[in-house]
Amino acid sequence: MQLRIALIATFLLPLVGCISAKSRIHTQLEIDRIQLLNEGIEKEEARKRSLRLALEKIRRKEISPRHVPPTVKLHPPAAAKPDETETVADSSDEWMSHYYSGLSQVSEQAYEKAVAEFQRFIDGDPTHVYADRAQFWIVESHYRNKEYSLCVLTANDFMMRFPDSVRVPDTLYRRGLALGSMGEFSAASESLKELLRRAPRGKLADRATSHLAKWHRGGTG
Repeated sequence: MQLRIALIATFLLPLVGCISAKSRIHTQLEIDRIQLLNEGIEKEEARKRSLRLALEKIRRKEISPRHVPPTVKLHPPAAAKPDETETVADSSDEWMSHYYSGLSQVSEQAYEKAVAEFQRFIDGDPTHVYADRAQFWIVESHYRNKEYSLCVLTANDFMMRFPDSVRVPDTLYRRGLALGSMGEFSAASESLKELLRRAPRGKLADRATSHLAKWHRGGTG
């Protein structure tokens, strides 16, 4: 009896080992298949994300303004010409319509409307790269409209908010002339002297020097 059992065991053990090996192979194949499926799913998801991004870019292009002029050149009166061609950094910005409108109103000498448009632009995006220029045009508009007190107040606001702006010399010049028009020649002189300290070789240096000389002689020009 024991001999018979031993013979059966001897015969069956290789079969069991074979079944066990087949089971392991089958399990590994299933694991490999699942991994391949997962990789396929990941690739498909990546493809879908890429398509969504491409569609979003197309939509943004479709809703962007069809035509926005890249530059706006002003031709203000010679006595108050800022000597600048306005170039807009990001013409697709949603707030730029107010900036353009403000420039248009200045060219039409509608200064109150210009101030309102530039203020809307600043309120909409106070950190915009053109916020300092919009603030300067508010100063300029008040000056051209002979609102000298408002010109000085908005110029002071400009100097506090944008002390390193490229429009600082223009703002100091306008503030100086506004103060001079109000008869405040001492304060006016200080504003133009500050301009000369900051931009001694700038485009406004000669004009500032001329005004200082006139005020020193007792003139009002």
